[in-house]
Amino acid sequence: MPTFQEYWSNPEKHKEKNRIYNKENRERFTYLMRLWRAKHKNDKDYQLRQRWGKMKQRCLNKNNPKYDSYGGRGIKICVEWMDFKNFEKDMEKTFNPILTLDRINNNGNYCKENCRWTDKYTQANNTRKNRIIKYQGETKTFSQWCRYFRLNIDVIFLRFHRLKWPIEKCFEYKEVSDYA
Repeated sequence: MPTFQEYWSNPEKHKEKNRIYNKENRERFTYLMRLWRAKHKNDKDYQLRQRWGKMKQRCLNKNNPKYDSYGGRGIKICVEWMDFKNFEKDMEKTFNPILTLDRINNNGNYCKENCRWTDKYTQANNTRKNRIIKYQGETKTFSQWCRYFRLNIDVIFLRFHRLKWPIEKCFEYKEVSDYA
């Protein structure tokens, strides 16, 4: 079996062997990648670089599945952040591996002034798909209101979107218990 370096230096030479060992090579490569990821899983620098790389892929790579939602919408990365060292200098102080990179203005670009590290709940409430509702003088997303009133989001969604109830009735109408 050719070594990794031998194979990639001249793949045509090993074409016939490739058919025979293709599954074995794939399994070996997968195993080595799992070992490498496990080694770097808790490495803060590695995780920060991963987040930076994914940000660049979303904005610059037209073949990335998320490109239409980022680069396709005109979201750009500031010139300074094209170099990892500058991104690291700006964002490392507040980096935590359990948090995700979030743009404060989700129509704005990736830059120091518009980015922060947030949890997934906060980030989910900062998307352009969210329905913003003003109720009793406060403005929140649909899911934030359901959490605030401790209501089932599926029930409220049904009332508001399918039954076309006014939002006041959706939140004030108490759910009837089966055995109350």
